[in-house]
Amino acid sequence: MPRHAMKVKGHSIVFASDFNPTVFQPRWLKQLGLLDFDESDEKVNIIHPEITDFVYSWLNIKVTRTKLIAQTIDESAFELLRDFVFGLFSYFDTIPVNRAGINFDMHIDLFDREYVRTTFQNLVNYSFLSKLTTEPDINSLRFNQHYDYEDFYHTMNIRIEPSMTRVPNTGIFISINNDLWLKDENNHDPRKILDVISSKWDACMRLSSNLPIDIIEGDDYA
Repeated sequence: MPRHAMKVKGHSIVFASDFNPTVFQPRWLKQLGLLDFDESDEKVNIIHPEITDFVYSWLNIKVTRTKLIAQTIDESAFELLRDFVFGLFSYFDTIPVNRAGINFDMHIDLFDREYVRTTFQNLVNYSFLSKLTTEPDINSLRFNQHYDYEDFYHTMNIRIEPSMTRVPNTGIFISINNDLWLKDENNHDPRKILDVISSKWDACMRLSSNLPIDIIEGDDYA
């Protein structure tokens, strides 16, 4: 029997800018050729000047005045998600954007509560913690790494916690946020930030696949 199983793996691409949420409606995106429209696949939660939120087949779109989030929990649709946002900004090429995020959220079942504890212990200096308490429980771990490239910055933020919602008691939750922004604060051409996403895409995808194995299997994986 495997020692762990991926229960949910979500992927989102986020853009920060000034948006008009009412523009982003499924029927209008269909007219642009960005969605293959089928009413049975559509669920509109809200369309309002302050927020638009709808689900279409594998895709969930949330747009506020300051943020656009395109997300999916269908692993087979991760590249479709990327292609969708690229197509979206080929039409909205006048929206000023110079910051984006490539994000992953994962709930993984370890089948054993003690294995959850051991996994967290392997990630920290447990010998130090054991001096403070006999049975320490680690509720959250956060790491970040900053990269300085020629034209943009990249901060990778990783959060590891017990899975309290999808796999309570025997699961862990891993969040990976890749925050990308242009060095030139006056450059708001969305094509530039899309180029950055393209340049980091493969590395971010590999990290989302390899990191859970590194975390869970530890020395076994090495």
